[in-house]
Amino acid sequence: CMRVAEGQASLLLRVSRRFAVPLGAAMIATVYAQALWGIVPRVRDPVSRLLAVGMDPVVGDIEALRTQNHAAAVLTTGYVLTGWLSFYMPSHPPVVQVNERFRYLDEPLPDRNLFEGPLLYVTEMRNDESALLAMRFADVTPLAHLTRIRNGATIDEYAVYRVSGIK
Repeated sequence: CMRVAEGQASLLLRVSRRFAVPLGAAMIATVYAQALWGIVPRVRDPVSRLLAVGMDPVVGDIEALRTQNHAAAVLTTGYVLTGWLSFYMPSHPPVVQVNERFRYLDEPLPDRNLFEGPLLYVTEMRNDESALLAMRFADVTPLAHLTRIRNGATIDEYAVYRVSGIK
């Protein structure tokens, strides 16, 4: 009984050694292919979200809303979204994260005059803090609901508000 168990363990060990590297390489190739080309349609994968896949159309819509509303800057309440908008917006308006100011200790505070005119507030739907802005601005008006999509799958959803009248 002991020799049979040792023989099976030895066989399992040999098979595992033989297929470990090819199986690992195939798994890595599949993950990279999904990240780069989205080979599996209609899958909400975290890699697409982290790589800002589909961000260009969303940023184009935000830029159009900013121009239409004569917004001097874009407000956010998310660190990642602040970075994406700062990088991807073609006109490079000021993008200010209004919460978590501890992230920007070495950066000077935004000029108060920036907040005098109309602004846009852009947020991920799951992190919408428009109630926070309603305490700081007299007018917080919903403008749009934008969706970031890849191969038919929703990666993320955004709400855009027009804010004005700093308190």
